[in-house]
Amino acid sequence: MSYQLHVRLVEAKNLAKMDVFSKSDPYVVFTIDGTQKQKSQTKTNTQTPRWNQDFHFTINNIARQAIVINMYDEDVNADDHMASLTIQISSLPFGTVLDQWYDMIPAKRVKKGGQIHLVFHIA
Repeated sequence: MSYQLHVRLVEAKNLAKMDVFSKSDPYVVFTIDGTQKQKSQTKTNTQTPRWNQDFHFTINNIARQAIVINMYDEDVNADDHMASLTIQISSLPFGTVLDQWYDMIPAKRVKKGGQIHLVFHIA
């Protein structure tokens, strides 16, 4: 039996300043099992981006699957990894909307990971 995981990427705050002449150009990549991958829009020159963007994933094994959230700073040459977060699908309440802020873990050589505001719903 498969389930639908709905994720709303609302906003983020307290992000690291990644660029020399401007703030950051953050975007988020959601990955489940390395096979399902979805990318948010990039928000330019901000440390407090607001996305209000929805993503949908098919979950086949609630007990063993996790959603991996990586935030990047978009650059001309190579995008910089800013922060990450892994959430076990089994830790999310089934059939209930979970609206919460999460602390992100900063990437190597990044001072702070910031917080991300996500809304989860498994149906």
